[in-house]
Amino acid sequence: MQSTQAVEFLGQLPSDFIVHETPDRTLREVSARGKQLGARRIIVPDGDQQLLAALMRVGRNLPHVTLLVMREPDVRFPAGPMPVMRQGVKLTTMHALRLRQSARVTVLKSALWSGKSSFQVANDPVTLSASREDMDRLRGDWGMSPSRRWFAILGAITERKNLPLIAEAYSRVADERTGILIAGAVDAVEMARAKPSLDDARERGGAVMIVNRMLTDVELDAAVTLAHCVVLAHSNEGPSGILGKAVMSGTRLLTAGALSLKGDAAKVPGSATWCELTTKAIAHDLEFATSKSAPEPALDMGSSRFTAALL
Repeated sequence: MQSTQAVEFLGQLPSDFIVHETPDRTLREVSARGKQLGARRIIVPDGDQQLLAALMRVGRNLPHVTLLVMREPDVRFPAGPMPVMRQGVKLTTMHALRLRQSARVTVLKSALWSGKSSFQVANDPVTLSASREDMDRLRGDWGMSPSRRWFAILGAITERKNLPLIAEAYSRVADERTGILIAGAVDAVEMARAKPSLDDARERGGAVMIVNRMLTDVELDAAVTLAHCVVLAHSNEGPSGILGKAVMSGTRLLTAGALSLKGDAAKVPGSATWCELTTKAIAHDLEFATSKSAPEPALDMGSSRFTAALL
């Protein structure tokens, strides 16, 4: 209970909330402890790994369990026999849980998603915590000159975010009017692969700012808001919290690759574009974004829909 996350999220709870810390880790153990404490509902925030455990759960008068599935299975775009088999097993387990009165499966969708689903949907909540003072401080600390239009790649930057591809695309259009911000915990291999293109971008007059560490929530929100364009070029399907932050803050979006991003971009055509995951296509959309003004900020996309779906 002394961790940074515990202090941040549990430290300001109203006095009528009771926080019980337990070493129990499995769903079976937590269910038994919940029954002992008189809990009526258990919420598993990252429920993907607990689907089978929930299906196998047995016992009388156990608390109802809600599992939030962060990565909804999709068997329409197989990447080989084993991945599609795993996705099929996961989807079958989710459907089997729908028949259990003591359990509910809720799937996480993009903040922009609307439509029909076989499962309860929780829209990814969007919040912005950075003040104008926070943004001014970050701009100065990170050297983000307001005379340039900044393209931002943010968050945990692993292979799936295609940093080398984005860097190569930026190197083709970089000039003294633009900069690229890479901020977040960056995979060392990806950074090494991107370095030659980033060096080329500098030679063309582009600015390159790298902040290679975990960002605070305030830093992430400030970076999203200060950027002229956030670049999301993902190899995997799934909702992006950064996308919602950009729409809410009035920051332009360049999306590429994942069809889930294509669907989200289509919902906000005034804010976002989508292209194929190629250097040529991304370079084209980077140049297009440079010439466009900032879109209007979206209305509030806060946490009420998300919490209602879970509770």
